[in-house]
Amino acid sequence: MSETPFIFALLALIYAVIMFLLPFFVMRIRREVIAINKKMSRIEDLLAQLSAKQPPASASLPKSDDRSRLIKVCENCGRKNSLQDAKCMGCGELLQ
Repeated sequence: MSETPFIFALLALIYAVIMFLLPFFVMRIRREVIAINKKMSRIEDLLAQLSAKQPPASASLPKSDDRSRLIKVCENCGRKNSLQDAKCMGCGELLQ
């Protein structure tokens, strides 16, 4: 019976230490999330600039790639797809 108060005291001490350290972990995670959001915003901006510079590819006629294989180019995202594909592998748009 004398071990019960010791166990409760030990659990209370562990709980107090965890509660003391919790804000530090929360702030670290918050800083990491903010940094990741900034990086993602930068990536989105760069992709928007890149897509604005490239003219949209037309998919009316099958084209050939560097290995002389016939391909379809998606009108939506410009990704090269094989001739057998019905949908774009990049964005899922139906190919013509």
